[in-house]
Amino acid sequence: MSTSLETVTLKEHRLPGRLIAVDGTDGVGKTTMLELVAAELDRRGLPVVRTRQPTTEARELDAFKVFLFEPERRDEIDYRALLCMMIGDRLQHIHQVILPALREGKVVLCDRYIYTQMVTTRTRGHDDEPWMYELYGHVVRPDLALLFDAPLDLACSRIQSRDDWRESFLERDHVEANLVEYRRIAALFGMAVVDTSDPDPQVAFAKIRSELDAVLADFGR
Repeated sequence: MSTSLETVTLKEHRLPGRLIAVDGTDGVGKTTMLELVAAELDRRGLPVVRTRQPTTEARELDAFKVFLFEPERRDEIDYRALLCMMIGDRLQHIHQVILPALREGKVVLCDRYIYTQMVTTRTRGHDDEPWMYELYGHVVRPDLALLFDAPLDLACSRIQSRDDWRESFLERDHVEANLVEYRRIAALFGMAVVDTSDPDPQVAFAKIRSELDAVLADFGR
């Protein structure tokens, strides 16, 4: 049984498909990069399933929306209960969506993955607990985990430029803490870190393309 995050091992899927996970805090250009990855997979003629975590259903839970967007009401939410909801959502999503697609030999492109929960648990001030480590061990390890990264000021500027109020909601201290913690998680779990600070997204995508080449080299053989 894992006793710390450093001892967690994600589960190998050993299936013909490929799982590509895309993570990063708000403002690092994740949406732009995700679209470029999807377009590249389509260009290669690969069967792709696009999905995201938490799922749409989980994002509509009252506890999720209150905690994220109403800081003045956060004391109404039991954060441990919220963690249970989110890990349950992720595990069911893996069982119901990701694993069937991998069995069918498809490429699953997932917008955010378990790494986000690992990060936000710490940055929201909640200590890790043994039950979390045990459940993390049931999560499928991606064949490629991409972490998009950018300087704090740039990330905050990008967030504030968005039109939708939820998308532009900014907690600078939390974004800063997320950047630090994502980098630590990337080192622990072997994520490929991609600097997205250049205004030309193709600069970052050049590294992504080489990562895709490696993970898809024997795909379908």
